Amino acid sequence: MKKIRILTSFALLLFASCASGLELYNSATGEMKPLKEAVADLPERGIFLLGETHYQKDIQKAQGDFIREVVVQKSLQKDFILAWEFLDFPKQSEVEDIYGKWVLNKVSTQDLFRGMLGRDPGQHLLYAPMFEAAKTLGGSILATNAPREWKSKIVKGGFGALSSFQIPRNLVRGTESYFERFVEAMGGHGSPTQIENYFLAQSYTDAVMADQIEKAHQKSATFMIVGHFHTDYGHGLPKYLEALGAQDLINIRMIDASSLSSQELNEQLVGHPQYGMRGDYFLILNR
Repeated sequence: MKKIRILTSFALLLFASCASGLELYNSATGEMKPLKEAVADLPERGIFLLGETHYQKDIQKAQGDFIREVVVQKSLQKDFILAWEFLDFPKQSEVEDIYGKWVLNKVSTQDLFRGMLGRDPGQHLLYAPMFEAAKTLGGSILATNAPREWKSKIVKGGFGALSSFQIPRNLVRGTESYFERFVEAMGGHGSPTQIENYFLAQSYTDAVMADQIEKAHQKSATFMIVGHFHTDYGHGLPKYLEALGAQDLINIRMIDASSLSSQELNEQLVGHPQYGMRGDYFLILNR
């Protein structure tokens, strides 16, 4: 992953306002471009980590638009993978089966999500745009996460509670910086022991997802849709992927700027004094 550097708010204030749409901000250069122009600056291949806010219609639509733009401009049709945090990897064959039927229009989108998730899809239907992009452009689907029951074992008894077949490569506790952010996000809920085990479960999730992505990344591009806490500052998923030797990581933080003032958006784009930049790029919508 390219070296992260902190930009000053002064440079960020030079941005001129523009019409609503997708824009890509390059953390290394400080350039903001419309997505259609910025795709040319992205690597030709790699693992694109899209750190998102869950269940936000505009953000999920933007994910589909981003995938389409990158795949079409870089001629990656039938040469990419769509990976998703909400799919459990032990069900990969079931996911592939129902997705294949959906691609052939044999089942509805509702049935696709019900089949992949094993339950009523509810708000997960908001993620349909990225599956539509994969369907149209010939992408395959990758389940990446561990079942909730496996993580519950860690919450109760730490890593030692796992069975051997549940342990991914490079299972280690997350970094201290990641832990600091996790404790802050927890807001003081839970005892020190509980918080530690919750963090171990968080670390486990990142390790599992990294393991599945690195093993499956046999095509030119993998687009991983995941909650931004797992990718911010490169602490979680990116760190585990790097430890497995994954190269050409592109860490993209998604921001819906519709409710942000120019100053508030600039503050999002400025690096943290301790942790650095949230991502290599920011995919910004509704500015």
